[in-house]
Amino acid sequence: MVPNLVAREPRTKSPRRRWVGAALGLGVAVIIGVTAYDGYRAAVATADLEARASALSDAVEARDEGSLLEAVEGLQESAQQFDAAVHGPHWWVAARVPWLGDQVVPLQRASQAVRAIADDAAVPLVDAGGLALLESPAVVNGRVDPDALEPYRDVLAAAAAVLDEQATVLAATELDSTLARVRLPFERLSGEVSEVASLVDAAHATAEVLPAVLGGEGPRQYVVMIQNNAEPRTSGGIPGAVMGLTVDDGRFSVGEYVAAASMADTSQDVAALTEDERRIFSARMARFPQDVNFTPDFSRAAQLMAAFWKRETGVQPDGVVSVDPVALEYMLAGMTPFSIGDIQMSSETVARVMLSEVYWQYPTNEGSDAFFAMAGRALFDTLMSGETAVIDGAARAVGEQRLLVWSAHEDEQDILRGLPLAASWRDEPDALGVFINDGSGSKIGYYLRNDVSVSELVCGDGELSGQDVTIRLSHTYDGDVTELPKYVSGAGEYVPEGDMQVNVLVYPPTGLVLASAQEDDAMASLNSESHDGRLVLSTTVTLSPGESVVLSYGLTATTADLRRGDVVVTPGAHADTPTVRRGVSQGRC
Repeated sequence: MVPNLVAREPRTKSPRRRWVGAALGLGVAVIIGVTAYDGYRAAVATADLEARASALSDAVEARDEGSLLEAVEGLQESAQQFDAAVHGPHWWVAARVPWLGDQVVPLQRASQAVRAIADDAAVPLVDAGGLALLESPAVVNGRVDPDALEPYRDVLAAAAAVLDEQATVLAATELDSTLARVRLPFERLSGEVSEVASLVDAAHATAEVLPAVLGGEGPRQYVVMIQNNAEPRTSGGIPGAVMGLTVDDGRFSVGEYVAAASMADTSQDVAALTEDERRIFSARMARFPQDVNFTPDFSRAAQLMAAFWKRETGVQPDGVVSVDPVALEYMLAGMTPFSIGDIQMSSETVARVMLSEVYWQYPTNEGSDAFFAMAGRALFDTLMSGETAVIDGAARAVGEQRLLVWSAHEDEQDILRGLPLAASWRDEPDALGVFINDGSGSKIGYYLRNDVSVSELVCGDGELSGQDVTIRLSHTYDGDVTELPKYVSGAGEYVPEGDMQVNVLVYPPTGLVLASAQEDDAMASLNSESHDGRLVLSTTVTLSPGESVVLSYGLTATTADLRRGDVVVTPGAHADTPTVRRGVSQGRC
């Protein structure tokens, strides 16, 4: 049967429906127009807000109380004005309009974050004590008060929670379709908030662990490993000497001093190694204390050193502290010079003496070990005198990964983890690691120059699509190799006399893989391994005096939503080395 089709007139909208549709359309247009105008002003205000946050961060870093008060007041005022400017009925609607919401939501989140930070973190911190809350306690009459930060513990905890929450909110804000005039100041603001959050987190962690760590709840036994950067290891240098340290109610006393080599035992491991550790770093990690930091995982190196110490002395340490001569030089700024034998030490020469001159003056192991034992005690006494720049020097050393701490107490280590002094960078999937292990078996590493450049390939939304990593290694010794002390030249035992063998380890951020690798102008020879789930690329180069080599790595993303992270490198034998340069270029989007 064929259906009976009846022609119908086209349906037309009633006048009322047409007017309603037109009114809604006009309303949306007006909202878009008004919000666009307000949005332009708000984008300009975002830059002001970012500048205020930057001033706050600068004041904290400079330890400038006057600037801090001014920055907090300015931040409050700007936050209130900005908050008022990005809220209202038309903003509420605009936040739900496609594309327009991509501009509005970041502005509103920035407003809410900064108001919360100003009112619930910055102001309470200033009212409670200002910069005193963020300072490490000073050495007074040879003692560090374990309870120095106790009055501030609660306010630091509250401020840290606010800052961490808002830093997370800002970092999680979607910016794919956000215009540059909004996105760029927003990203800078997010970075400033993260920096201040890190500073307050560190102060909060210090307040939490200080009483127990400083022996306020009973005596503590620590091991101090002094890293010698003249023979590089991933975290700085070979732990050539180890020292016991007792802390009781904030008072420190030096105990037994042991040359690391005397604790070695080639017949048995001091502790079980993982399959990855044994394959990548060899059994030497568990047989030679000098090699515990073949791994860039400092907590693991510290555990092994604690095991060596217990086997040697019978004492189970409460933690391990690692420091290098450059860090000591920072912390001893202003010290009164003194002499040990024919060698004079001052705050300008500590690193040079301990990493180079001692081997010229005392060319045998016995002579240099005896010097280090005397120098270690003398320098420690000077540190505890309270007359040097211990706090500022320690802060600089921590920033350069030259002063590291591990606690054998799990609850304390959980608090320390994530702070720079814990060197737990492998817990950060977006971090890039560039590390060096010496293969020369000598102290020729004093003449190593290491420069790292990282070009981060970033898409318009801030997503990381790759990294170009360049490592330049130079052997800077320019004298006669035959004049070098055998302890420095290596005497040809592993490599030709005076040559330098360097094992380079590169840990790309999780989600990046190797696309290309070159050694100078040729293809590089690399080994690719997995270290506890992290990709590690290793290569070995040998340099004669005066030679240089450039290693270039092209890394590309295999997953989405990757962000720029930290760049962590092996500290060198000289202040502010290696140099690390970072740049941003257009990504492969």
